[in-house]
Amino acid sequence: MMISLVLAGCSVFSVHRIDVRQGNALKERDVKQLELGMNPEQVTYLLGNPLIDDSYHTDRWDYVYYYDPGYGKTEQRRLTVFFESGQVIRIKRPQGNA
Repeated sequence: MMISLVLAGCSVFSVHRIDVRQGNALKERDVKQLELGMNPEQVTYLLGNPLIDDSYHTDRWDYVYYYDPGYGKTEQRRLTVFFESGQVIRIKRPQGNA
């Protein structure tokens, strides 16, 4: 009886939750180098390929990052780059995002 009570309290038998990372984990230093007027090749070199490849909106690239730690608060970031005539015309960085 005593052994079962001790073992029930041990963390050895707890469920392990893994960290889940999905999308584009962008580095702040790379995002800061992003400028208006860049062409798609320059943006790809700097940030990589966007997570969302939308054939209906080829002038918009969405970089999405989702992180759900096994224990802790879920984090989600989004960066959107808009193109016109082969150049960056707008960069949307929501508050608190990279």
